[in-house]
Amino acid sequence: MAIKSAGQVSFLKISEIDWIEAADYYSCLHVGTKTHLLRRSPSDLDQELDQAIFCRIHRSTIVRLDRVRGLQLNDGGEHDGPPRI
Repeated sequence: MAIKSAGQVSFLKISEIDWIEAADYYSCLHVGTKTHLLRRSPSDLDQELDQAIFCRIHRSTIVRLDRVRGLQLNDGGEHDGPPRI
């Protein structure tokens, strides 16, 4: 995946992505302790990612299933915040 940032293009392997978070019309790709901003919506990415590897758990969050260790639930039983990776 090509990531444009600071006047250069970096390449990121999809297998390195831990989870994806919506940021308006952009997506924040979380890779370890780093975050990369991609000018594509999570909806676009959700259509292209392998559904056996990635799962959309919220309209603003896509996770790599084998990296999730847990989710924080609120009082209503819904998940709150990012997944525990």
